[in-house]
Amino acid sequence: MLGRCTRVLCELAALTALALLLVTGIATWRLSLGPVPLNFLTSHVENALNDMFRPVRVSVQGTNLAWAGWERTLDIRVMGTKISGADGVAIARIPEMSVSFSLRALLRGIVAPTNLDLIGPRLQVVRSESGTFALTLEETINL
Repeated sequence: MLGRCTRVLCELAALTALALLLVTGIATWRLSLGPVPLNFLTSHVENALNDMFRPVRVSVQGTNLAWAGWERTLDIRVMGTKISGADGVAIARIPEMSVSFSLRALLRGIVAPTNLDLIGPRLQVVRSESGTFALTLEETINL
């Protein structure tokens, strides 16, 4: 009896490992083709960013899951972010940024960003007549 149970458990473990290997291979292949759209996540990310930056309004066009190389591995990329002031005037436009989330909050069903990385930022530094430096934002800045 013990031999049969052991055999069944070994077969079940082998099938589970094979299924996991197959799913990993398919996911790797799909990510190698390009970013995977995560449209269901867009509204949650937008709400979380609006909670984070309360006085301003943040709108997001889309979210993607992308392979970002061996250093960053998988990234959740937020595309087409627009930040507007209380008066509705655009303060900044961010074409692409990477967002990291709190795993502990996600396990409770809460989307809580912990890190925002701007990809390919373009900033303008201006030196005034007094010699001080300031970071300026254009109307359609590409951060």
